[in-house]
Amino acid sequence: MTADPLIASYSYTLINPPISTPGGYRSVSLSAINNDGDILGSVNTPGSRGVSGTTVPFLYHDGSYTTLAVPDAVLTTASRLDEAGRVIGTYDDGLGRRAYVYQNGTYTQIDAPGAQLTTLLQGTASGLLLGTAFDSRGLHPFIDDNGQFTTLAVPGARGTFVSAPYSGSSINEAGDVIGAYTDQTGTHAFFYHSGAYTTLAFPGASSTTAASINKSGDVLEATPLQTTLAPIPFSTPMAHTGRLTTRIAPETSTVCS
Repeated sequence: MTADPLIASYSYTLINPPISTPGGYRSVSLSAINNDGDILGSVNTPGSRGVSGTTVPFLYHDGSYTTLAVPDAVLTTASRLDEAGRVIGTYDDGLGRRAYVYQNGTYTQIDAPGAQLTTLLQGTASGLLLGTAFDSRGLHPFIDDNGQFTTLAVPGARGTFVSAPYSGSSINEAGDVIGAYTDQTGTHAFFYHSGAYTTLAFPGASSTTAASINKSGDVLEATPLQTTLAPIPFSTPMAHTGRLTTRIAPETSTVCS
């Protein structure tokens, strides 16, 4: 019997980090992989009889495993892996929660100027970080470019917000950012590029949501649209560019640039 050439061309790698756990029982979960094959995951143990379970994050690179544990931290969590092989996350030092970046064996604490709490959301291959800072004035998104912080604030807005979508990005390698802001008329999507803010609003739609941005600045959006065929508004993904906005048939995907 001849083997299927497509199946025969695959190889499999078992991800089995050498991390011991109390009682011997554990599960391994994987959350991210980048283009270099680096993998972010965790080893988890269940809680029992009043004892909390544990989660130990790890990074797999070229056959080697690194347990992610900020020195002297009570707890370390890992939330994202970027294309530069950096891991971003948080740790608790017993005095509070702090943000960190891990790369090549080094942990770097990230603190936005004047912030009581800094949270990192995403990183890019070019070294940029997108995060939020909480201070006496509230919560503010920022871009960290190797220690140079830029606060994101749509002019005239009551609030400016960014998020970390499970799939996709809110920041690209050029430092373009998508998010939302609120004013006296409601909530709106925005696109940030080189210090300028552009409101994203599909013509005739009651609202527009910016979902993801790629390295070229194309933005994936979704908006509820009313049609004669459907009396109830439905969410229609679409593509937006600076030159043209197009709508595709219901329940299909589009791209926004």
